[in-house]
Amino acid sequence: MFSKLNFFSRPNIDKINRGLETKYVKKENTSHNSISHIKNTSQKLHTPDPEKRTMTEGVSQVHNTTKTQQIYNQLSRVDSPPALPPKNVKVNSPPALPPKNVKVNSPPELPPRKLKNTSLNLDTQVPIQTKSYSILKPTAYLFNEKGNKSVANSSDFLTAVNSKLKSNTSDIVDILNTSKTLFNNLISNKYLSSRYEIIDNSNFGMMLCNENLLKYNNEKLPANIISGTQDNALRVASQYPKSDEKNMENYLNSLIQNKIDTVYILASDDDIKYNVIKYFENNRSYNDVNVKEHSSKENKFVKDKDDILNYNIYPKVVTSPQGTQEINFVHIPNWKDHTEVDANKLEMTLCTIQKTIDLSANSNSLVHCLGGIGRTMEMLLVERMMNMSPDEKHKTSLEEMVHEVREKRTPFALYEIRQLAELTVFALAKRIPLLKNNSH
Repeated sequence: MFSKLNFFSRPNIDKINRGLETKYVKKENTSHNSISHIKNTSQKLHTPDPEKRTMTEGVSQVHNTTKTQQIYNQLSRVDSPPALPPKNVKVNSPPALPPKNVKVNSPPELPPRKLKNTSLNLDTQVPIQTKSYSILKPTAYLFNEKGNKSVANSSDFLTAVNSKLKSNTSDIVDILNTSKTLFNNLISNKYLSSRYEIIDNSNFGMMLCNENLLKYNNEKLPANIISGTQDNALRVASQYPKSDEKNMENYLNSLIQNKIDTVYILASDDDIKYNVIKYFENNRSYNDVNVKEHSSKENKFVKDKDDILNYNIYPKVVTSPQGTQEINFVHIPNWKDHTEVDANKLEMTLCTIQKTIDLSANSNSLVHCLGGIGRTMEMLLVERMMNMSPDEKHKTSLEEMVHEVREKRTPFALYEIRQLAELTVFALAKRIPLLKNNSH
């Protein structure tokens, strides 16, 4: 055995012959090991006896041959250990271990993702690297007359689309095939849940996009900016505001702050009777916010017309320390929840209302029903499509528009397949592509 070496004092070298290297001859059919020539009794070496090199311990030479170390093929020096840190220098301590019996949260399990087939036709699984490992997927529903829902599939959607097409429509088979692709594309989209949250003090606990929320006084409102700016055609989708004074105060102040001049209320009279208050109908105060009738404009009621929906217009002046804003509150009283309305009729209704109250092209509006994700979205997309230029129609598609409102509002927007079917037929009539064109 080798004698122990003192790592803290460099050993003296008695005699080292660097010119002589150990040679060995590999026998035929004998396995080769790079250190097999060192005291390997299982393999016969054809090599001359190397000259012994002696090393002494400490500063005094040791002549006892029992302590002489036979060193073969060894480096000419002994490696020193790593230097110790200087005194009074703080060395980073390892992270503290958690206390006993304390459960430590495990990192989230990464979901697998299939890679495209390689040239070797491998089917590889790798994790998706994202900020959040949780996703939201849209679900399509079909509601019956009693308001009960069931999960819908592509066949249900095609039945709804087919029922809305005119009997003399050409290329029905192609339209239905394209509609099926539209449905499947939309239903397969995934949305990162980290971008959505449930807003406190809202009527409905639904996940809303947290990147474009309407706010007032640092309070988040259950309303999302869908398009435009304060100075150019702002469009906001909202829930029906909660009826307590504090929430109504924040909601009305946000209308003043964002220069909203038209509010469309799509909740039916029945919805309001059982759930909320008609905040827009009469003069009322909510803390420092006052809602009063416009001194020079009268309420207008339109009912039982063949080509348009029923609607009521309530011109109001909303004042608070935030400022003053003239707002037309437009109520459509008989649009039942979880249902669609004829998009052509809705287009004519919007045109009539805009002409009646003399809306400019860059006016700002907010739309809400109860939840602000079904009827609200049908109206916003009908308004968008009816005002598109030919160039805009060429550059977008219904698929992209629906995906956009789901990104900006909630993945569950336009959940009712008959609302989506109505928009599908309306887009076809406006010569707007149903599917995204990857070339633009």
